[in-house]
Order: sequence, then structure tokens, then C-alpha cells
Amino acid sequence: MILQALLLAAAIHVPAGRFGGSYWTDYIPAEPGKSYRFRLQLTESPKNEICVRTQLYDEDRYPISASTPSYNFKPGWPTNKNYFAQVEPTAETRYMRFLFAMPVTADLDIPGWSLEEGKPTKVKPSETKWRESPWCIVVPNRESPPIELAALELQHWMKEIGGERALIVKGQPTAGKKAIFLGRDFLKKDTGRFDSWLITKKGGNVHLVANLDEGVVNAVYDLLERNTDLIFARSASNAGTVFTKTDGIRFDNCESHVVPSFAVRSYGMTGRFSDVATRIYQRRNFCNDAGWGSNKFGYRLACERWFSRKSLSYEFGRLIPNDRYYEAHPEFYGMKEGKRQKYEHYGFQPCYTCAAGQREMAKNLKAAIEREWVPGIARVDVGYGDTWSLCTCPECVKPVKLPSGRVLTQDDDAFRSYQFYKFAFAVIAEAQKAHPEVEFNVGGY
Repeated sequence: MILQALLLAAAIHVPAGRFGGSYWTDYIPAEPGKSYRFRLQLTESPKNEICVRTQLYDEDRYPISASTPSYNFKPGWPTNKNYFAQVEPTAETRYMRFLFAMPVTADLDIPGWSLEEGKPTKVKPSETKWRESPWCIVVPNRESPPIELAALELQHWMKEIGGERALIVKGQPTAGKKAIFLGRDFLKKDTGRFDSWLITKKGGNVHLVANLDEGVVNAVYDLLERNTDLIFARSASNAGTVFTKTDGIRFDNCESHVVPSFAVRSYGMTGRFSDVATRIYQRRNFCNDAGWGSNKFGYRLACERWFSRKSLSYEFGRLIPNDRYYEAHPEFYGMKEGKRQKYEHYGFQPCYTCAAGQREMAKNLKAAIEREWVPGIARVDVGYGDTWSLCTCPECVKPVKLPSGRVLTQDDDAFRSYQFYKFAFAVIAEAQKAHPEVEFNVGGY
């Protein structure tokens, strides 16, 4: 069968300062009953690992939780091959987009790609007819990804639960409709610190207000919890949400003011690292951060639409690359049986008592953050590799006297923890001074 070319895109260069290591294509119309072949055109081997993922959307451009293709292209891959992914729209699909992402926040070189129509499938378009809602959802005229997400989530669950589709409109409500206003633009109220929020009703209209737009997303889930029996019970995309279908939603319980106790709320490191459903579940349960390692590929793929906060993460050992430092400064590295070991993620940790190594890591951490910085970064995670192997040089096994006078020896549970965190806090100190508005997390286990 001769494939009909639908779309062809040339290679482009995306500066990190604009997109931060990831890039979404525009919305592309997609039809159930058709299949599409996505082809990446490698004219040269990628300089960095690139991941490409497909996302499907319904008629309102709401993301559909479906098993969509994703694949990674690694440096060194040959350029004399065709790399394909097959895309098969579900019954609800009306649009698709492609995401290009990298495992680091840096400039992104996107290869040329094409999209071609493939063989027909047996999928028939869904014919759900939503009733017209007496409500409209009003968003500000300004651009705001969090408010866009809030509006789509509210519209989606009003359809799913109440069977009614509320139009999303900008600036002014639709004549004859009751309005749910999203954002501080429509009601000036100080909601308090962090991503706090306020829900109130005025003149029959509902206002969801927050100092930060991320708080409006929280307010949507609060509004739904107060006016339906909706429960986001678990992360499984096909079985995790519980609710009773109703004939529309009556928004009667519309008075709420919540100020979170914590600025950052997440489930941290979960067992399903890059599972989209887990991250969406997390956000719907009032988390505002994607958790540990969220600047890595899988997390970025899962979090692109759902979390506004960006983060960076680094390993201490990778701040002193073996090829730059090992020969000249072996003292920077962990010792085993009298010999310094090159750093590996699953190998030995660096030497935590080497002052010169500490200073070099501090310098390189600060430089890495400046190099990879993009607007919106709220957190920097720093830790060590997946290993318990520790340096056994004379300084690293010597007893430590604390300011209190207590002496820690190797057999004390606190000995290595004290050594590690003293070292780690010294490494991040200069970067913290340069970015006092950013939260720095140090992890170890």
C-alpha cells in the first residue's frame, strides 16, 4: 500500500531557555478508524538521547489516557535506517501531538520527522452526545498553563459525572449561562501563602481564586470533592476513579478557603517512575510537585501538562567526571582496600572528607545549574548514586567529634549520615546563595 504523506517537519533547534529540554508539536487532527506512521528522519546521529512520545486528545483537547507509542533515540544510532512508530487513535480521539524530550535540561536538536496515513483500523468514532450545560467556565484573557489545565479538568469531570458539557470561554461569560470563574483576575482576594485557594459564590456564579495560578487547579479538585462523590482512589488509569453519574452537577457547596501547611507536596520517589497515571493521580490529590527526579525523561513525559514546577537533579559523583579528574585528583574518589575507585552510579561514592573535592563539586554544581537554568525551576535535587559503597580512606573512617562533645565512630548509625550531610550541605551552599528562591533537596539512604 502506498502511504499518503500528511505532514513533514524539518529538523529544528530548540534553545533550552525557551522550552527547557522538551518540545510539543501543534495539535494534529486524528481520526478513529485510521492509523498513522510517525517516522523520524535521522540525518545525523543524535548528540543527546531523545525521547519521542505520542499523546492523544478528545474533541476538547483533553488528554486521553491510552497506551501510546514512545521510544528513545540514543547517540551513536545509525542514520541509514527508518525509525517508525505506529499510532492508532482510540474511539474518543480527535487530535494528537508529539513530544520530544531529553533527559537533561539543555538545548534540544529535533530531527526531521514525517507523519503518514497507514492501514485502516476497526475502531469507530465514539458518538457520545453531551447535554448543553447551564454553566460556562470563564478563564482570563492572559495565557496560563495551570488555568488551562484547571479548565480542562473541570470541563472533563462535569461531562463524565453530570453528562453536561460546559463551554470554556475567555474573559466574559456566555449570555444566559451561570459562570465558574477561574483565577484572581475576576475576584481580587488574597488567598495566603503557597498555592492556597478560595472558593466562593457571588450572584449565582462561582469563583475559584488563588494568588498563584497553580492554586486554581487545587480549587477545581476541591470544588468537585465538595459537590460530587468523586474519589481519585488509585493511579490505575482504567480503574482508579470512582463516582456516581448524575443529571448535571449542582454546585451548592461553594465556600472553601485552604492554605496548605507545606509549600511542596509530592509522593517523592514512587515505584512506577514514568507512569503517567501515577503522576496525574498525584496531582489530583493536591500534590504540586512531581517528586524525586522529575527532570528526567519519564517524569517529564508524565508531568509536562500537570505540574508547573520544574526541577533539576544531580549526582555528586557526576560533578567530578572521571575523565577530567581521576588521573590528576584520585583523592576526590572513594577508596576500597587502599585503591581509589572511579565513580560509577552503582559503584563507589566519592570521598566525603576531601575538602578539595568538595570545593570542586561545589563549583561544578553551581556552573551546571547556571548552564541548565530555565524559568520556572523551583527545586534542585542532589544525591548520590544507587550504592552503599563508601570510602574507607583513613580520614573517612576516623571518629568524628561533634560540637556537643559526642564522638561518633564507624559502628554508630549516625556516623556516615553525619559525614554525608556535612559534606553535601557544603557542596550546595554556593548554589543556594545564587538561587535563594529555589528549594534544594539532598537525599540519601
